[in-house]
Amino acid sequence: MWRGWLLPVVLFLLVLLQAATIAVTVKAISPFDEPAHFDYVVQLQHGNFPVPAGQRYSQEAVQNWACRPTDRAASLDAALCGERGSANDPRVLFGGINYEAPFGPIYYALAALGSAILGVVGVQDFTGARLVSAVLYALGAALLLRVAQRMAFSSVAAAGVILAASSTGLALSIGATISPDAMAFLGTAAVIASAVLTRTWRSALLWTMLVGAVAGLTKPNFILIAVLGTMLLALRWASFERPSVTGWNAGRLLRLGAGLSLPVVASAAASAGWATLAAAGNQTGAPTDGGLHLLLQSSLGPAARAAEQMWALLRPDGGTAPGPAFTVLDTPLLRAAGLIVVLATLGACLCAWLWRMEADPRSVLVLRAVALAVPVSAVMLVAIFWMTYQGGHWTASRYALPFLGAASVGLGATVRRRAAVPVALFGIAVWLAAWVGIVA
Repeated sequence: MWRGWLLPVVLFLLVLLQAATIAVTVKAISPFDEPAHFDYVVQLQHGNFPVPAGQRYSQEAVQNWACRPTDRAASLDAALCGERGSANDPRVLFGGINYEAPFGPIYYALAALGSAILGVVGVQDFTGARLVSAVLYALGAALLLRVAQRMAFSSVAAAGVILAASSTGLALSIGATISPDAMAFLGTAAVIASAVLTRTWRSALLWTMLVGAVAGLTKPNFILIAVLGTMLLALRWASFERPSVTGWNAGRLLRLGAGLSLPVVASAAASAGWATLAAAGNQTGAPTDGGLHLLLQSSLGPAARAAEQMWALLRPDGGTAPGPAFTVLDTPLLRAAGLIVVLATLGACLCAWLWRMEADPRSVLVLRAVALAVPVSAVMLVAIFWMTYQGGHWTASRYALPFLGAASVGLGATVRRRAAVPVALFGIAVWLAAWVGIVA
């Protein structure tokens, strides 16, 4: 039993070493809302729970923002560095409102607790919260491999693919910064295990619904993890459950459809419920996001917006804009490696539908589920943004990290033993490519 954990532990250490190094050595603020995420952590450490919508930034968060360089993000006037009362300064963006306050608390509670523990040994809160992200990110990569081992020809090949995916510029940047997205791989591993590896259909549905609810309490865009779970359940039913069932009628199909929707419903209800709780505590009357959504509006129609959403979800390496979170990871070598990883995983998802693959049926099911989840998610995001923000809204490529993680599990599980060593060497090469940017 313990031998099966050897490779996941090795993968955990490799990913953690790299993510933690970036977390500690890169002083710049990431462009992916890191000041707002850090402020949420600080609010919890100060006992402000739940954090009310409309909450202004804390002094500590503003000072970290003002006193650090900014990498590809909205910068804050450096003149605020060292000023008292800067949290109320009109130069703080979006009216000084933390637009992440309505988000669920799961990641932030872990980051607050972890950074407080690390603070005992002298680690600064900001760095401590980043290190918690690195641990969660590395743990997610290790659990992806553990899930893949249940269906893989070669654990070594699966480790190579997942290491490569974990070392791409955008994924690694997210894993090294303060962001709930650092838990994307962790949630992906959980939803695959729940929907595919459980013994009975009923237990798969219940566990996947639970994972969906936890995902919704982690970050609103994690509803895509629930979408992936629904696709996995639907394909599992079509592949394994349906042949054993006779006498299907309209009523039974309706109940099946309602059951398949439960993970998404649970995720949306958990996220919306927490946002409602946060809004109830809003004593300022200020907009919950400080007007941020006005900058993200688009004049595109629903069809064009759906196409744009899908294009963003097909580029979980970050594409050409905005690119990896940190300039240090924006090297031609790592961009090329990331492109290869994304093309390989997307190609595997497509091949799983076009050709019969001689592999564990569960690994093929995972690849097919990703191929279905991307367009379904694109349409769903258009509808959600339209209802929430009364208009179009762009989607960040980082939202697709669960799909990258799931595709890497499926692809890694289908690689034959004879190709295991080259695939593992490729994963190590991508890992080393990231180090080129870190140490340069």
